[in-house]
Amino acid sequence: MIRYFFAEEGVTWTIYVLALVAHLLVFGALLHFYGPSSFFLSTDGSLNGNDSQHYVIIAKNIAEGHGYSRFVDLPFEPDGLRTPLLPLYFLPFVGAGGLSLIWLAMLILNFILALAPVIFYKLSRMFLPHSYAVAGGLFLVFEPLFLYRSQIAEPDALLVLLLVSAMYFLARSWKLPSSKDWYAATALLGISILAKPSALYVAVLVFIFQFAFIISFARPISWKQVTNLCIGVLITFAIISPWLIRNHQVFGVWGVSSVSGYNLYEYYTAHIKMADEVIPEAIQNGSREPSRYLPYQKYFANVALERIAHQPAAYAKEQAVGSIRNLFVSDLPAIYYYGHSRLLPFPYNPESKTNMPKILWAGALALAYVFALIGWLSAYKRDRITFFAFTLYLALFAYFIISSGPFVDAKYRLPALSLVIVVALYGVDFLTNRFLRKSPN
Repeated sequence: MIRYFFAEEGVTWTIYVLALVAHLLVFGALLHFYGPSSFFLSTDGSLNGNDSQHYVIIAKNIAEGHGYSRFVDLPFEPDGLRTPLLPLYFLPFVGAGGLSLIWLAMLILNFILALAPVIFYKLSRMFLPHSYAVAGGLFLVFEPLFLYRSQIAEPDALLVLLLVSAMYFLARSWKLPSSKDWYAATALLGISILAKPSALYVAVLVFIFQFAFIISFARPISWKQVTNLCIGVLITFAIISPWLIRNHQVFGVWGVSSVSGYNLYEYYTAHIKMADEVIPEAIQNGSREPSRYLPYQKYFANVALERIAHQPAAYAKEQAVGSIRNLFVSDLPAIYYYGHSRLLPFPYNPESKTNMPKILWAGALALAYVFALIGWLSAYKRDRITFFAFTLYLALFAYFIISSGPFVDAKYRLPALSLVIVVALYGVDFLTNRFLRKSPN
């Protein structure tokens, strides 16, 4: 019976049902233990303006006629920090019933996010035997942080779905040359940027790899392939252009978000702040939060870069330590620090000296990275297009790890972790075939 449900013909339905059940169980547990306001990290339904509430606040302010602002009180300064996909998704619910309907928005979103393991299975199947691809799909079904972030009114889980979907269509366009698949991938990249600004550099990496793919594998290079590349770039740009135009009209500058300059100034380089730094009075008085104000991003980014130039070794050390810690940090601390530890089936304290879950998680990740390295190297001899795709996946993972700076939170690696798992499973398959003489499924 179990073999029937996991047979290749109908396994996508099995994976979706399992993913949906897992999502709804976590959704129900959060609702039961912490109430309907817990989805936007509130205990009593009130808003205090913390970062995790920004997307809900923006939707509320739009619905109440205060404009696109992340502030909970006057003056409702226009926002250029948070991109619009999630606030616009929440807007109909907030407009119809206020914050009391956010739980319904999250419930519906769970049905959408449960598609991610199915698409991940399909992506994995392009490189792996059926049984290994199923293992990949089940990994994402039960990935604890993905399940948890799917319940929080932030775009992290949504970015997982969008990135996996974009990589699926991109892989199809490489293995089964198709312009439509390439266009679908670039459209998803554009939507990803509107979900979370960090996806902007994902798109840049994909465009670079697509150009390299044309040069490396097209024999001969045709104008059609170059034209398709350009059309893909235009599709991504067309999707984000209304947001860019809005920012230019509101702030007088072009930009997707102020988050990168803000993080670089306030967090990544705060430990090497220069003694003679003085923020001009015009900037201090020009915004409620100057370092998050889009027109001032150039100033704060330049100050941060100047800090790095003065103390490059100190910056590099902090960056390296943060990146290494993000490689191995457990999924569970975020659940604990958000105040939702009752969701876990066992007592947990990340600050405990004898933290067995942390040790086991780090060990499992280390093993996955070793298998991923083996998978990447073995793909070079087995299939050059697979090797090329895996190189992109590892580059994307490295980007998410490095771009998090000294922040240590598993959510920063979450969008690309599944891509590493594909490569790791490929390594396991290679070792199995080599040492056990087992033929592929």
